[in-house]
Amino acid sequence: MKKTVIYFLIISLLIIGLLSNSVTAQPTVEEITFDPSGPVPLSTITFTANISGDNVSEVYITVIECKGDLCFFPKINESMAKIDNDTYQADVALNHDDADNIGYWLVIRSDGTWYDFQDSAEELDLSTTSDNGNGKSTNGTPGFELILILGAITLIMFYRKKRE
Repeated sequence: MKKTVIYFLIISLLIIGLLSNSVTAQPTVEEITFDPSGPVPLSTITFTANISGDNVSEVYITVIECKGDLCFFPKINESMAKIDNDTYQADVALNHDDADNIGYWLVIRSDGTWYDFQDSAEELDLSTTSDNGNGKSTNGTPGFELILILGAITLIMFYRKKRE
């Protein structure tokens, strides 16, 4: 009698398992890229994400700006637009001029379930000088060149006065 009940339970569980279609695969983040390659504080970064998985309906990128180990709040949570079958893109504007790094990760809705990939967040150090990709600093502050120019003007005026 005990064996019959055990067999009945096992067969019932197998039938229920085969008939239920509630098991879905979690989406997978294949790659997240960003442009520009060396972003600076207060810049706008374009994030592009490649995601594999069925029935992905919404994708958000979450970005948190930090200075060292201290992070600024609120986090930036930007909706990503679908630009291809498995490719999503969003522009994120940074808000803190003293941030020196950011962390970013995706939040994905697939088959009505939200998946938060914060555990696999990536970090990116921000550049301290803006070079616009050409290797030349564009900080706009005058350097030693101004001293040389003023010195040259002073010498010219002194030389002219001495000639008279």
